[in-house]
Amino acid sequence: MQKRRVLLALCGATMMFCFAFTQPARAALVVDPSGDVFNTGTIDIVGVTTTVSAGSVQFMINFAGAVSAPSAFAPNSVVGFVDLDTDQNSATGGTAPWGGPVTGGNNWINFFIPPNPGTPSIPGPLIGLGDEFYVDLGSELFHPGLVDIVSTATNLSTGVAAITYGGTSITFSILLPLIGNDDGLLNYGALVGDFLSPTDRIPNGALPASTAAVVPEPATVLLVGSGLIALLRLGRRRSRAAAN
Repeated sequence: MQKRRVLLALCGATMMFCFAFTQPARAALVVDPSGDVFNTGTIDIVGVTTTVSAGSVQFMINFAGAVSAPSAFAPNSVVGFVDLDTDQNSATGGTAPWGGPVTGGNNWINFFIPPNPGTPSIPGPLIGLGDEFYVDLGSELFHPGLVDIVSTATNLSTGVAAITYGGTSITFSILLPLIGNDDGLLNYGALVGDFLSPTDRIPNGALPASTAAVVPEPATVLLVGSGLIALLRLGRRRSRAAAN
């Protein structure tokens, strides 16, 4: 009995050790239909991958075709906003730069939707987001390679994030102190377009996207599994030896 208790304790300790020192980053993927652009643009989101790690949250926005930076002044230059609802409560958030409540929740997606959400020029219903911060993708025009993180309480930039343009994707990482020392688990939405008008949004429905999903790394699973198997084999050997 004592040996079994020791074995169980070792097993638990191994699992705790593996979890504590190999806990994976939190990752989430949201997909968007290809070809669902509106107005006359071609900037078409097909998915967003977010990864929350120690001290930052990373966004990778993928597109159906090649995109360019605003500072390139190209027809496929991506401008727009990424709405960040850090407290995951659509009823809270600042009113700047909108100057007051926006129907459905204070965010850029709802700000650009006409009074009639069924208007074909901008598809999709109002979305439940109350922004505490947002990423201004078009601000890269003024400082190439960087985008502003803006507080909706003050309408002031809290800092910048480096952004890269990788053919059909853009990637940027936000340091958590720039968004109120949030834990990175937040709701979000994105409205993008070209210099003429918005062309696509994600998500298309009324519910926001989230960075809160967890994807375990294979190495972590293998390490935990290997430790458990080794402990079980050790326990069997000891049991057989005791029986003999």
